[in-house]
Amino acid sequence: MGSVLGLISIIGFMGSIVWLIVRLFKRSGRKKPLIGVGICLVLFIVALNITPPTPSPSSMPSDIESISKPISGESSSTNEPPTIIDNETEVTSEMEGKLIMMSEDIIKDTLSHPATAKFHTMLWTFNRRGTVFNVGGKVTAENGFGVKEDIEFQISYEAYDDYKKIKPTAVYLNGVKVSK
Repeated sequence: MGSVLGLISIIGFMGSIVWLIVRLFKRSGRKKPLIGVGICLVLFIVALNITPPTPSPSSMPSDIESISKPISGESSSTNEPPTIIDNETEVTSEMEGKLIMMSEDIIKDTLSHPATAKFHTMLWTFNRRGTVFNVGGKVTAENGFGVKEDIEFQISYEAYDDYKKIKPTAVYLNGVKVSK
């Protein structure tokens, strides 16, 4: 609704500007075209306010609280204090590379036509809270009907054994949880 109203207001704004220019050259009244411009501006502002925001990968839901706890049945084999600090937030370029490769494989496994997947290399996002990593991005691939579609994804991972093992804990496509 908001996007339709916004489109109508933009078209009306352009039409009112053209109308105003024609009236300036004819040296006739400018009051009605200026009223048209004002109405279209107000409609555009209203359209902006009623249009819901589009979700981005970083605003998609994450299961940080549920995945920050150890998975049942798994326990540490040693009684030594862990070397992992829970408030670490840095993601190294080496870890980014591993997470990208793992994420591409996971996303391809969820697609109808994985051979058509084209990942947008400049749209990867990474964040970390201790041993929990969240990876977001965008992929263009054919859906079940063979139509190309942009899909935003987010995958949550948890690292174990001093980062030797990284397991996915949640996968979201366009904000909808699809596995784990």
